[in-house]
Amino acid sequence: MGRRLFIFPENSLEENDIKVLRSKLIKEAGRCLILAPSNYVANQIRDDIENSLPQCIIFSGVDLESRKEEFVNTDSAVAVIANRYDGIDFPNDDCRLLFIDNLQKAVNLQEFFLMTRMAAKLLFNERIQTRVLQAIGRCSRGPKDYSAVIITGHLNYLSDQKRIKHFHPELQAELMFGIEQSQKIGVNDLIDNFRIFLEHKNEWAEANDQILEKREEVTQQQFPAMHELAKTVNHEINWQKAMWEKDYVKAFDDARDVLGELRDSELKGYRALWHYLAGSSAKLEAIDSDGSWESKAREQFIKAKNATFGISWLSRLANSPNVRYRVEEEIQNIASVQIENLEQYLEELGNIENRKFCRREREISEGLRPNTGKLFEQANMLLGKHLGFEAELCSKRTAAPDVLWLIGSTAIVFEDHANAGEESIIDIKKARQTVLHSNWARDKFPNMVDLKVLVVLVTPAKKANKDAIKFLKDVCYWKLDEFLAWSETALCAVRELRREFPGIGNLDWRTSASIKLKNIKADVYELSSWLSQQVASEYLGNTGKPESGSK
Repeated sequence: MGRRLFIFPENSLEENDIKVLRSKLIKEAGRCLILAPSNYVANQIRDDIENSLPQCIIFSGVDLESRKEEFVNTDSAVAVIANRYDGIDFPNDDCRLLFIDNLQKAVNLQEFFLMTRMAAKLLFNERIQTRVLQAIGRCSRGPKDYSAVIITGHLNYLSDQKRIKHFHPELQAELMFGIEQSQKIGVNDLIDNFRIFLEHKNEWAEANDQILEKREEVTQQQFPAMHELAKTVNHEINWQKAMWEKDYVKAFDDARDVLGELRDSELKGYRALWHYLAGSSAKLEAIDSDGSWESKAREQFIKAKNATFGISWLSRLANSPNVRYRVEEEIQNIASVQIENLEQYLEELGNIENRKFCRREREISEGLRPNTGKLFEQANMLLGKHLGFEAELCSKRTAAPDVLWLIGSTAIVFEDHANAGEESIIDIKKARQTVLHSNWARDKFPNMVDLKVLVVLVTPAKKANKDAIKFLKDVCYWKLDEFLAWSETALCAVRELRREFPGIGNLDWRTSASIKLKNIKADVYELSSWLSQQVASEYLGNTGKPESGSK
């Protein structure tokens, strides 16, 4: 495989600048291959190129199957291919520029389920690595080939030292060089670097020497626990055969044979999966057998739940329909959903560099100040997302609160009264408006029969009019300065969690994140429990004066 120059433009550039860079690089290269994660994204890219480079001829994956020679012989051409990383190669001078946008590590729902919902990403390490190698090698198949590879989207896989240490030393060195050269750099400098690479003369020889030096400093490390996974293969095949033959007793034993080989701590998510599969085998046997198999199924589902923390849907399987759903398991279930949301959020912000994350932090901390108006509401909404809640702005809708935070069947709705002064008094209009937000939430989620709504009034005010008190009995009070102090603590906690974040599906990180959020009252259960005790009518008291016109 030939030499590659990796460029990570998101390390330094904003989205619009990246589009400018793409157009300029295509002009320099003449021909370009773009790998997109979906047809939708591919169409967006095609539209952008048609507008910025109308002289370019655009090819699809289908076009290349019959017109590849036309592409290779066209001086200004771009091939945009959706979700395909193998089968089309461009050796020699066919194409020197490759864009990879949001390379998908999982290509189907089963893989996505196992990686994220079962936290069994380790199972796919070699498959993901093969997929990545196929993608980055489209234009550099031979030892004398060379191409620039531009990485955009949430592709932390190619920038995280914990992951790239499993690549060949040559590729590790190319990636490290590319990451270093993509820091604090502008569009024009990146274009200059690309020109030097295309010319492949003396200036590039100096850069190539740096890559060779880095190559000598690193070694390729093996993926963990692969020897244990290899031992399970025959048992897994036997389980599958038994399931097809509806021999559920044998399938149950085969599943337990698999579990006997899975000892490495890195395989906790995979162990949970096989406890679940063993339980499923027993459950199917219980349909045509005696009650003992029902208890065996429950036992395996309980072991699946206990094998790890952070797989929210396993909790319900561990309880039969006739057993009251235990409160502590409901708490864990909801907390797991919040942690999974937080994982996805951090993954989207990226871990290659801190620019996006710091910008989001700054947007929250600068917005959460007194007298910032609509910025306060926006920042409040972003804070909810920052903590793993589903959050949205609502204030443009009739009778709506300012902000909604939602996890499972718990909704926290905010009335942000941050522009008021400490001497202001909550009047009956504000009190009535606030308490009615509960009705708004129930109307918004009519199918959630067990919806718990907490209406929160964030305000510096310390008093309410006498006539307003009766409306504040079902409202939670959060004094503004206390809310701001708590938000700073929450930002610090998420910053620490991001520093430790190894990517989606790491069970140890999920446990650590759950504990950290719980300790600062930022997980949904602790936060809602605390807010429930902050009854606004008790904290605000009253002025002793009814409002004008009241009796």
